[in-house]
Amino acid sequence: MLSRYPTQDRVAGGRGPVNGFPLHVLGTPAGRAVTTSLNAVGLAALSNIHQSQQLMLSARETYISALAELNEVLSDETQSISNSSLIAVGFLGMFEILTCNGRPFLEKYLNHAEGSAKLLQLRGSDQLKDPIGMGLFAQFRTNIILGNFWLKKPTPSWMIELSNEAIACRGNGASPDDELFFLMAQVADICASLRSGVLIEPTKVVKEALKLDTELKSWAMFVDSSWHYAVIDNPESTNENSCGSPFRRIYGKQYHLYPSTVVSAGWNDYRFARLILLEVVCALSDHLARRDEVAAVEHQRTISNCTALSQQLAEDICASVPYHLGATEDSTLEDWNSTPTGGMTRLIWPLFVASDCAGASPEFVKWIANTLSRIGHGVGIQQAVVMSNLLKAGRHLSWLPELGG
Repeated sequence: MLSRYPTQDRVAGGRGPVNGFPLHVLGTPAGRAVTTSLNAVGLAALSNIHQSQQLMLSARETYISALAELNEVLSDETQSISNSSLIAVGFLGMFEILTCNGRPFLEKYLNHAEGSAKLLQLRGSDQLKDPIGMGLFAQFRTNIILGNFWLKKPTPSWMIELSNEAIACRGNGASPDDELFFLMAQVADICASLRSGVLIEPTKVVKEALKLDTELKSWAMFVDSSWHYAVIDNPESTNENSCGSPFRRIYGKQYHLYPSTVVSAGWNDYRFARLILLEVVCALSDHLARRDEVAAVEHQRTISNCTALSQQLAEDICASVPYHLGATEDSTLEDWNSTPTGGMTRLIWPLFVASDCAGASPEFVKWIANTLSRIGHGVGIQQAVVMSNLLKAGRHLSWLPELGG
């Protein structure tokens, strides 16, 4: 099961936290919590793939044991801030993604994300003194920020401070991941303003959001070459029998190949963040257009521009799917045995958000729904199946507040 998780951390490109885990630590209480939580994840994935109720029963029993072991670890001042305890929390969050069985399907996962945020804060600067701690910090801060989009919570100041400390500790300047994190942190802050009085100055928020979107676009244009990806022409796009099918492997005329699942996840985080930001702009611009007929034309132009950008970002997310399903430069055939599950869990939320972007066609939504279903059943991620069923039923995840006239 370990081999199905990403093998690189998001900052330095070295071995990831799980792969670099010292074997002698597994004998500690925190290490045992890691092992038990990982076993729960593995059993849950196998249960979903093979549709086995018995395996799922074992998975849930193992999960309960892991929770008990982790609670014991968290009561110990030293063990609670160890790398092991944070990894265990991460696997328990993964378990919630794998076993999600309906709406509301975010709460339990977000509870674990909130727990990991508290641990990151408690661990402080010391966690940045070893490669595993540094890698864990980079991975978990991104998950927390993505959760904050949904919760409409601002980025905590301690996370910004620790991120700057991490750059100083490495001594080689900000990585593409660092730069993207700081931009995503600002997106989270704009989302948080929706919860705390955005309607006082909606015009100002629209301007700030558009400026931030320009900065995100600039990041993508000038990102380090280690984050570059290949764009491959889709040989199936000329086949009239397959190009319109919601079951086709590739959505558009091209697909992407990435240097690693880490880089692919980073690019989809970027697209995810921009889609969220553009959705905010569209919603507020529509609100302003209804309030001011004189400026309505300008606001409608903003909505049209954002809709076009959103559609391109959404199609780019879809273009990343074949890479995760085993496509190469020479072949679009799927190879599920080579698919890292960790990479897939980072793919499903961008896909779900892409399905709800402005201007999304019914055909586009159907393709994403079928792709989420294949991912869910193929690697045992039940949350993807739930998302697929929601889309097939014509339902969406509404997260923006109602804006009055």
